[in-house]
Amino acid sequence: FGSNAYGKSNLIKSIQAMQLIISRNVTPENFSFVGQEDIPTTFRMLFSIENNEFYEYSFSIVRIPNSVCFNVVDEELYIQHVTRPAELLYSKSKNVLNTKNSTLKIFLEGYKRLDSQLFLNYINAAERRIDDCEESEIFFKVFKYLYENIIAFSDERQLMYMLSKESILSVNEYLNKIL
Repeated sequence: FGSNAYGKSNLIKSIQAMQLIISRNVTPENFSFVGQEDIPTTFRMLFSIENNEFYEYSFSIVRIPNSVCFNVVDEELYIQHVTRPAELLYSKSKNVLNTKNSTLKIFLEGYKRLDSQLFLNYINAAERRIDDCEESEIFFKVFKYLYENIIAFSDERQLMYMLSKESILSVNEYLNKIL
């Protein structure tokens, strides 16, 4: 909550757009500023999935004109540490893929990547797992967190749906299972 014209709705819409891009590999209709469609838009989120595990995931994309598709300009996934520098798990910049994990590097070399697909989406689309690669499980946890655990309401209808009796019972059932 806050004063009018402080960006509350834009923040919610950007979180929804990020989730839509990650989960469905499409962009919302109103994606970039008029006249600046060729300037990349960057989404970045720092979050914690489990106790003391912090991740930073970001990507920059440019929407393809007259389309819901986009091209990926950059993509990065880091583990953020409290007492030491961040650890790069994966990055893509200007079509150069980078990782320090040799098993993941082999997978990336065989990855026939379209410019219009995020690696995070690709590796999780069919719940791919790479044997003996801890990073593979991290990609799955990050995707699952961003896809399933972030809920951003942009209008009253969505909020009213979530507050319906069926939804409240469903949420209560879920909470009882994990508590």
